Amino acid sequence: MEQAPPAIDTAPATPSLPTAEPPPDPWVPRWTLWLAARKYLLYPFLALLALALYLPGQVEVPPLDRDEPRFAQASKQMVESGDYVRIAFQEKARLKKPIGIYWLQSASAALFADQSTDLWAYRLPSLIGAIAAVVLCAAVGAVLFAGPVGAIGGMLLAPALLMSVEAHLAKTDAVLLVTILVAQWALARAWMAGHPDTARGPIRACPRTALAFWLAIGCGVLVKGPVILMITGLTAIALMLWRWRARWFLALRPLWGLPLALLVIVPWFVAIHFATDGAFWDEALGKDFIAKIGAGKEQHGGPPGLYLGLVFVTFWPAAALIGMAILAAWRGRKAPAVQFCIAWIVPNWLVFEVVATKLPHYVLPLYAPLALLAAYMLVRAGQAPAKRWVARLVAAPIWISVVFSGVMALAV
Repeated sequence: MEQAPPAIDTAPATPSLPTAEPPPDPWVPRWTLWLAARKYLLYPFLALLALALYLPGQVEVPPLDRDEPRFAQASKQMVESGDYVRIAFQEKARLKKPIGIYWLQSASAALFADQSTDLWAYRLPSLIGAIAAVVLCAAVGAVLFAGPVGAIGGMLLAPALLMSVEAHLAKTDAVLLVTILVAQWALARAWMAGHPDTARGPIRACPRTALAFWLAIGCGVLVKGPVILMITGLTAIALMLWRWRARWFLALRPLWGLPLALLVIVPWFVAIHFATDGAFWDEALGKDFIAKIGAGKEQHGGPPGLYLGLVFVTFWPAAALIGMAILAAWRGRKAPAVQFCIAWIVPNWLVFEVVATKLPHYVLPLYAPLALLAAYMLVRAGQAPAKRWVARLVAAPIWISVVFSGVMALAV
């Protein structure tokens, strides 16, 4: 008997879903792809890279800022007095900033009691914070982008001049940057949870993500007041207005997350209110924070647009890629990952430009998304052979930073 011919499947083939991220260009060094795929090696590598860049000079470099000795002395007095609520510089109350950085510096000074008179003992939280910020930049990039974008973004951020300066200052900004990047990492997970990515699998925002977000918010407020609320809040609001939906934010469990953040914030603020008879609010909010908005305090004023000029110095060597970052933002503006970076940078940058008091480190939290956008464009650039040499040329700061950090590591 003749066998029946096999049935022919006449159903139309299901088209494969396009990946959220196209494959990287052939010029991208293979070791970056290999490293980006192995987080257990990538993050230690970035930490060592940052350590090699920031460790030299921690002991030898004298105070770089007039406020640095004041922070260190206030922390030293806190250890000596055992009063971990009130902040004092010599005989005068110091009520300009919340307690967070003083607790960290006091813990560092107590840990190295024999060196409590050395400035480096108070710079240690900033050193650790700057190293952690480089790693967290890559972690945020891994949430937003597939491939080596996060790894290259971390390498671009690490050698930035402003990062190196803040790693050598016993002040708030490097530690504040860590709290902001943790909060933005969690916010990015919540944002990307509604945008499946077939190139790496869907992103989920679990309760641990919400826990990290609200703890970071609480710690950031204890370090430098409402700055973290502005940066994270404006990012979230911009994203909500961009897509005209806010449901994605519920993944961060605000019903129990906000009380958790208040549980971190409120106890010390209540304690300092009674310890200073309310003087803290007048000094910290009225004379320090709000006064900086309307007038250039302590001769630190500047016209709008000042940060756009400074970025080519303070973000060097990655500043060479600013044009590529802007091009990446424009070309990829429909991608949710790029939208997140734009929402992070644009509204906050405008606020910093409008505020009358201008200091270079104010825009430091915006350098991480700048680095990620530049890395995104680098990974996608040079598809045409005629343009490939341009991509390699502008990628030079990455390899310069790696070589320089290796030389510094050998010198140390």
